[in-house]
Amino acid sequence: MMAMAFMPLLAEAQRRPVPATIKKRVVTSSGDAEMLFASDVANTRATLAGLCEKIGWSVRWKGSMRDTLRCDVPTSETTIVQMAGANAGDLRYLIATGTAVPVRKEVVFLLAAKRGGTVVRAQAARFFPAVSGVTPVRKAIEDENTFNGLINILALAGGRFAPGTRFERIAYLGFRTDQVSDATGDGTRKTRGLVVGDVDAGSPAALAQMRVGDVIHAINGKTFGDYEGATKLMAKLRPGDPVHLTVQRDAAPITVDLVAMDVPGIR
Repeated sequence: MMAMAFMPLLAEAQRRPVPATIKKRVVTSSGDAEMLFASDVANTRATLAGLCEKIGWSVRWKGSMRDTLRCDVPTSETTIVQMAGANAGDLRYLIATGTAVPVRKEVVFLLAAKRGGTVVRAQAARFFPAVSGVTPVRKAIEDENTFNGLINILALAGGRFAPGTRFERIAYLGFRTDQVSDATGDGTRKTRGLVVGDVDAGSPAALAQMRVGDVIHAINGKTFGDYEGATKLMAKLRPGDPVHLTVQRDAAPITVDLVAMDVPGIR
């Protein structure tokens, strides 16, 4: 398994396609990016810390909590909103300042001794500034691209897949997108859709005549609140599935029908 551009992967995961090094979906028993290491907890932790420092991450808690390693991921991401509260799992944001506030990103490695070695689970998260005097709000980064990036990091550090790990075929559509959102009157932002930035030649998207600039509003009739919501909808697709995209093109709504295929080169 080859190394990836780690920092851009987690800093801009929403802008990247499925990494080329993983062309089948990895499904672990825990649901997190997880691998086994032949070394004990202390040596595995030291190896991961060294790798994180090598790729430019800031390692924290090196001297304590031997079963945990936390790394801050450099990012230029900012927000002009602060967390005001949560209701039924939906995040609500209120404008708190007119200046940009940094968003902190981190990766946490959780280590546990296992007969003959160590099992490591990796998780990524963003921390949004909260209203004054309140602890910053943590939101897990759970999109598939970030998951795959964490798997690649563990593999580069010497990890191997644990027994019981499954590998599922990934549905390939052949386009890349970026999120488009609009400011609203109450200071929140509403996702307008995903704008298509690139279409692969010969892909299902190309065969369906998708165009750069198309804005996707729904996938198989289901809308999404943000990029991660769209990613979760697309993660349910399998090669051979029909896909119906509700698209805005030149201010007119249209439906683009295509059939998902295997990632090129994978059988």
